[in-house]
Amino acid sequence: MAVAPLWTPDGQRIIFMWTRAGVSGLYTQAADGTENFDQLTTSPNPQWPSSITSDGTRVVGFEIGPRKRLEVILFSMGTLPSRPGSDTFAVRSLRTEPLIQTLFDESFPELSPDGRYLAYQSNESRRWEIYVRPFPNVDRGRWQVSVGGGTRAAWARSGRELFYLDASNTLTAVPVALSGSTFSAGRPVKVFDDKYAESFPARQYDVSTDGQRFLMLKDSPPSNQHATPASMIVVLNWTEELKRLAPTR
Repeated sequence: MAVAPLWTPDGQRIIFMWTRAGVSGLYTQAADGTENFDQLTTSPNPQWPSSITSDGTRVVGFEIGPRKRLEVILFSMGTLPSRPGSDTFAVRSLRTEPLIQTLFDESFPELSPDGRYLAYQSNESRRWEIYVRPFPNVDRGRWQVSVGGGTRAAWARSGRELFYLDASNTLTAVPVALSGSTFSAGRPVKVFDDKYAESFPARQYDVSTDGQRFLMLKDSPPSNQHATPASMIVVLNWTEELKRLAPTR
């Protein structure tokens, strides 16, 4: 199973999580499919990528650590090749280090557009909420953003809003202000009430560059027991029928 795709900043490669030999690790491949995939991690702990720095040298993600908790981690990898078809990869194995380790579960970290803050979800309050920390010095501050539950955060490209799904999976927006080492969040408001598919725990929506549109997966409508079932018609010897209907001269 290959999931959680992540574009490199130059748009040439995709980093993703792939489960092989029973362990989920990080892999990469040229976006146009011209190369075979390249394995980036060999940890015995299942790992997921989540966000990437603007220079493409570091990925933040999370893993199921030795204590069986979700922990936010940092992958340092240098510069991946920007040209598809390159014969040489800059990376064969990423250097992994812990970023947020607590007594609770933390996952799905997302870097702010300017790379100075990290949003993530944690269950430290006994339910999932969205928090923000400075990056990369995550111990210099911590602010709770969501109220009443929150998961799967995404930043507006302007850096002035954070989006997340509330406890009922309703898309919610929070205005934020970033000034130096100071972070502040406003009051959460619902963007819209429509429910969309969230079949996999990873974030399955994204926001446009102007922050005015969202790409989401729509749930299929419930099946109608009274609807006419779909049918299939099989025609045998159709070439003979074609000759009869449209004879050649």
